[in-house]
Amino acid sequence: MKLTDIITQKMVIYPLQGESKEAVIREMVLHLKKLEKINDPNTIFDTIMERERIMTTGVGHHIAIPHGKSVDIHEIIVLLGLQPNGIDFDSLDKLPVHIVFLLLTSEKDKGIHIRLLSRISRLLNRIECRRALIAAQSTEDALEILRHAEEQWFEI
Repeated sequence: MKLTDIITQKMVIYPLQGESKEAVIREMVLHLKKLEKINDPNTIFDTIMERERIMTTGVGHHIAIPHGKSVDIHEIIVLLGLQPNGIDFDSLDKLPVHIVFLLLTSEKDKGIHIRLLSRISRLLNRIECRRALIAAQSTEDALEILRHAEEQWFEI
């Protein structure tokens, strides 16, 4: 499953407006509500923040991958947010986060959830992909970078 099959232009926020982990996650969840991808943004926000309390999803290298599973999710959701100035996300390496992938799946889609987390991680493990996304100037730029990266580094 390609990320670019799931992430459309409406599923990219550039630039994120929030200045904290909580503000960015809330902004992304409210964006999903506006797109009618979710019904109850408060429940989804609480689910994601509960995961954050267990361990930060600021994985390092300017990346965060907040994620959650919920019975209220009926489709695979991957939302990309970019913040050129960086956000304090309580990251493992203490670096500001510029790239945020929010992943939401149904409780019953555990396998897909893990595969998508892995794909996002493998993609962003490549420094040239991270640098390009951080330098992106628009939602269109970000999608083109993702398309190119998936074509170059993954069998499709």
